[in-house]
Amino acid sequence: MDMPNDEDVSVPAPSLAEVVRDKLRDAGTPAFLAELDPDEAALAGAFLEDALTLGEALDSATDLAAEA
Repeated sequence: MDMPNDEDVSVPAPSLAEVVRDKLRDAGTPAFLAELDPDEAALAGAFLEDALTLGEALDSATDLAAEA
């Protein structure tokens, strides 16, 4: 039986989600610098906007009501 050589074997490329998962796991290693491209960072949630709006910030400032 013939053994396949390196040219006969193809390995599918990892998906973007798999790459991000591996990089995030690597990022937990002390002194290891894991670099993510913009698409990877977006998939990891790095650019998730969850800041308060001005109205939400004013509503949460309970000390302002006491001064009025």
